[in-house]
Amino acid sequence: MAEDIHSRRTAKQAQDPVCKMIVDVEKAAARIEHGEHAHYFCSEKCKHEFEKNPKKYH
Repeated sequence: MAEDIHSRRTAKQAQDPVCKMIVDVEKAAARIEHGEHAHYFCSEKCKHEFEKNPKKYH
């Protein structure tokens, strides 16, 4: 069975909290600090969705 690249993580990858896509932290479309955590996003759209209601994604 082939490995799903969207579920694989390395130290340089993070999961977009909105759409759950795995993104390369160095190439992420957007990044924000929330509390003590950095969040990385696949798109500005996901970042804006997170900003509307951050508690929904924690």
